[in-house]
Amino acid sequence: MNLTDSINRPTLHEELVERLRNLVVEDVQKPGEKVPEKQLCDSLGISRTPLREALKVLASEVFVVLQANRGARVASVTREELEKTFPVLATLEQLTGELACQHMDSAEIELIERRHVDMLKAYKSSDRQAYF
Repeated sequence: MNLTDSINRPTLHEELVERLRNLVVEDVQKPGEKVPEKQLCDSLGISRTPLREALKVLASEVFVVLQANRGARVASVTREELEKTFPVLATLEQLTGELACQHMDSAEIELIERRHVDMLKAYKSSDRQAYF
């Protein structure tokens, strides 16, 4: 790091998208639940415009479903969708693993091993945030 390097500050939009995404990932907002727009605006001290823009991003990432004139709901994943998605994910993970192994040095492999140990600890202690 250099003193002349700029400090990255997330924009309101980026911060809001991240916080809303975490509400879904951490199961605070449950699948099928309506996103409480007014409550979120009040608690976060923001207007509806940035919230709705953030919800559009989350809809593109399939975290929420936008409903015309009815707000947004947290997306629900069906068993059928999972059965279609997992084989694709498995294939992509296999390919990325193979490519990583071809291009990584021993220091990078050690870093992954340490992170894997940390993830296992977080999983065993039910620390979802640390795990993710």
